[in-house]
Amino acid sequence: MARGFLKGIFTGGLIGYVLGVLFAPQKGEETRQRLSKISDDLSSTVKDISETIKKKSTEISGKFKSPGEEF
Repeated sequence: MARGFLKGIFTGGLIGYVLGVLFAPQKGEETRQRLSKISDDLSSTVKDISETIKKKSTEISGKFKSPGEEF
């Protein structure tokens, strides 16, 4: 349940931020540059989180396996 709540908070915050950038009074080129930077930052963050999850899941699964046992 907490995971869904955190996912909702993150998603809502991200959507709110992007909408704020889109509707802020500035030139189109500036908006595109900001959105591009946001996209690059988000991509990097998701990649880092994905790698961390993969590493942690490998560590956790290793704790539950007995030597020579396969799942």
